[in-house]
Amino acid sequence: MNDPNLIFPSLISQEDLDESEHEHWAGLWNERVALSLEEDFTRKQLIWASTPASVRTRSLEGIDYLYKYKSFDEQHPDRTKAILSEGKLWVPSLHSLNDPLEGGFLRPKDALDAKAALAFAYLMRSPWSGCISFSLHPVSKLMWSHYSDDHRGFCIEYRRQDSFLLASEECRPVLYRSSLPEVELGDPRKTSPLADLLFWTKSEVWEYEHEWRLRYPRIDSYTRAGLLKPHAVIFGVNCPRKVKKFIRDCVPDLRYGEIRASSRGYELTIDWEGPQVETHTVDSAAIQLSRLFATTVDLAIDIAKTQLDEYGEFNPFGVIVYGGEANILMLEEADLGMEGIRGNQLTRRVEDLIRKAGTKKQLEFAGTISDANVWPADGGPMRSAIRVSLEQKGGPAVMLFQDYEIREGIANLGEKTIKPGEHHFIPE
Repeated sequence: MNDPNLIFPSLISQEDLDESEHEHWAGLWNERVALSLEEDFTRKQLIWASTPASVRTRSLEGIDYLYKYKSFDEQHPDRTKAILSEGKLWVPSLHSLNDPLEGGFLRPKDALDAKAALAFAYLMRSPWSGCISFSLHPVSKLMWSHYSDDHRGFCIEYRRQDSFLLASEECRPVLYRSSLPEVELGDPRKTSPLADLLFWTKSEVWEYEHEWRLRYPRIDSYTRAGLLKPHAVIFGVNCPRKVKKFIRDCVPDLRYGEIRASSRGYELTIDWEGPQVETHTVDSAAIQLSRLFATTVDLAIDIAKTQLDEYGEFNPFGVIVYGGEANILMLEEADLGMEGIRGNQLTRRVEDLIRKAGTKKQLEFAGTISDANVWPADGGPMRSAIRVSLEQKGGPAVMLFQDYEIREGIANLGEKTIKPGEHHFIPE
């Protein structure tokens, strides 16, 4: 690391990290705190499992299944048995993953002093940043080669509606970038959004993984049993018979499939066992579209939250996506400074900007982001929310409400609800 402004937490030695600064910036972690959180996860999992399936699937944004590629350790078969029969997964630390540049960031000059930068790096190395990786793609040739022992291993399918954790905000798609994120840190209370940015960001060279990450407050250990129950197992092309038998004996009630060569050249497909088995495989284009949709929503909410943290409010703005890149449309100062103009009038001006952009570009997504007051259906008190109205070319339109509450000058995000929307800018 010759450039002091490039910070890679994985490459910083433990001796260079100040323990007291870790406690200040990362928060105090200990086993008692971890156990308390896991007990809360277990309680929420029980509540989640008793909720109607129609309610559970409403917040999944169209991503119903995630996949975990695994190799089989013949020296420790008990590890595979624990994962499958006990419903848990190993939690590695972020800096122990196979990319030494994980969690890297650029420190703009004069934006973050060297000591604070090291403390922030400690946060990315701490037990709060346990990282469990999944993929959207169960038939990726590279993933089967790299993570399932050249097809001698297997792939576990997880249904998100079965797991409180996989449906939570702690499980999100990775954003792939060509350049390092820049970190400017002033108010220590604002470390959380920055930590989120670094945790769910990777170099674009890893884009083939189609990765989703679950952040878990523990490292180098298993998750609490019962939180991550498998839905199915897929065996690789070269998976030995004895491995298949061992896994079937561990969890005989799971659904099973095997990877086969497709009739379409070099493609792979899943041959599921049993009659009329639904296929969950999606092609790369659909995966990219789903990830882009989720990334666009996250970007919109992050921008709104930044303004709420700074000013306590935010003006409506727009977002458009074309060529795979998101672009933000902000109103001019002249529009914002007009006397007596209402928020809905500003939103209509944003809509005009989107329509004008649509005449020049082939938009893939378009939407408006505005502040809203929401009355709950159960008659509870009115709540504040970031409203994202987003529509997709040839696809759905949704209305998403991200609840928030401002406490001590910081917008604390709450529940997220999604409802059907209408197309205004892009035809269905």
